[in-house]
Amino acid sequence: MKGENEKEKRQYKRPLTAKFVHSVRAAGKYYDGPGRGLYLRVTPRGYKYWETRLTINGRRRTRGLGPYPAPSLKEAREQAQELRIRVRKGEDPFVGRGVPDLTFAEAAAHAIADRQSQWSNLDDMKQKWLGVFERYVYPKIGHCPVSAITPHDVIDVLRGVEKSFRRSLPTVHQRMGVVFKWSKTNGHCTDNPVADVVLKDVFGAAPSVRHHRALPHAQVGDAMALVCESNAWLGIRLLFLFLVLTPPCARTRHAAPRGRKSISRLRAGRCRQPA
Repeated sequence: MKGENEKEKRQYKRPLTAKFVHSVRAAGKYYDGPGRGLYLRVTPRGYKYWETRLTINGRRRTRGLGPYPAPSLKEAREQAQELRIRVRKGEDPFVGRGVPDLTFAEAAAHAIADRQSQWSNLDDMKQKWLGVFERYVYPKIGHCPVSAITPHDVIDVLRGVEKSFRRSLPTVHQRMGVVFKWSKTNGHCTDNPVADVVLKDVFGAAPSVRHHRALPHAQVGDAMALVCESNAWLGIRLLFLFLVLTPPCARTRHAAPRGRKSISRLRAGRCRQPA
């Protein structure tokens, strides 16, 4: 860790090299020497992309130049230099840059497609990501250009998640951040408003989860008999038996797609209770 920190610090003092850019794996920002404003950002997953800092009307702004290796180190330097020249001439390189102004829904589709190579279960993961966006995000900001979305808009989306299902807050926050990172890298927006929203600061610490003590195996049979003899609705009793008797499916979210078949088996006596 110490060696990696020293290596990163040295990048402030001397320019990057093509060999270093190609081989670096440690996550962080690697500056192309002092005063240039150009740096290579490496994510924890090893994804690399170029960014450059510009000061326009006294405000520091960040412009994405694209993912490595296109542009290369040489091309990224040329792009950064061209942007600095335009700023010195009084131009704003963020105005009329020829990049389509995508909505959040359009950017999300591109970001999801960009991550598909990392997923082993492609259809399932894609459906989960789209399900989160369609339920919580698209109704509020799906039609908005990513360049116009502010931290206030992000908080508004997350407020709706908090009212509906608080435990989904980290998931929605993280996946929105992925979309804005993709948008920023590809020049569709200059800022990532999700990065300015810290869940703990806005919504407070997540409530602690209290887990119940596991029931000794020798007592499971008596517990199941007690449930079967109770006055609870038949569907509840059968679903409880289903969850206990099928360890690979011992999560309530799996009960719905497999419940009917398993309940029929329980009624027919084809599942045995533990002794």
